[in-house]
Amino acid sequence: MSLGVRYYTGEINVGDTAELFAALRERDKVVEQNEISSIEFTIQRPNGIVENPVTGSIEDDGQGYLQYTHTEEVGMYLAQAQFTLFNGEVRSVMVNFDVVDPFVTENSLERILAENVWFRLEDAFDSIEGGPALRDYTLAHFDLSKIEKYIPETLLDINVQMPLTEVGIGTFVNKNRNEPNPVMPLMAKGVLCKVIMHLIRSYVEQPVPQGAQIAYEDRTRYAQAWQIVYKSEHEDYISMVRLYKRGYLNLGHSALLVSSKAGRLFFSGSILRSRNIGRGFY
Repeated sequence: MSLGVRYYTGEINVGDTAELFAALRERDKVVEQNEISSIEFTIQRPNGIVENPVTGSIEDDGQGYLQYTHTEEVGMYLAQAQFTLFNGEVRSVMVNFDVVDPFVTENSLERILAENVWFRLEDAFDSIEGGPALRDYTLAHFDLSKIEKYIPETLLDINVQMPLTEVGIGTFVNKNRNEPNPVMPLMAKGVLCKVIMHLIRSYVEQPVPQGAQIAYEDRTRYAQAWQIVYKSEHEDYISMVRLYKRGYLNLGHSALLVSSKAGRLFFSGSILRSRNIGRGFY
């Protein structure tokens, strides 16, 4: 059985040529050129449109190759390289890539935060080829731009917790990527919790095949698994919010001790006079 060798082309600037390479591995070696009949690349644009398959070339080392030039749209491109071998076997591998606008999205506060959230999720592995299913499947519908849509909801969540505040994204994210913001992890954690809830919802309607003696990948437990992750992440997030809000109450610093005529100190005083217990102090 031939397995796909996973490639991730990475980020391509809008309008540049994307050089797509793909290869098949059989046991401990790459399938050679003389075993491959042809290769076709099928590419889905960020807007969901799937282009007609394009025939690529076979390199001397057995790799498939395609120069793809239709990169006018910003976002994730899902590219499938399908090999046809001379023995009739057909196998494919994904060679996805991102197209970015270096003058717009890359340096926006929302994009910087979305990238910080995405790196916490992108290494969740479970796909046919043994790679991250989130990158192969989820990004077809849930990409960085959709993560950005949860930022206003997270800001509202933080601002309405006591004491009330009116902070914006600029409080948590610096325009200059090289200048770390000490409270950015709080915002990233909040958006991450919103994203995890989205993933939980996406797994609610997973079917369970019945009545057949077959082997299949049962993903119906994913909702429960993500709920466990969410519980841990959300508890950590709430703790971070409370610590952050303490700064608005000037808590965590020395405070003035208040005393009464009875010689009692509030609230950490060491002198207690029980004979004045009936004087209205509790």
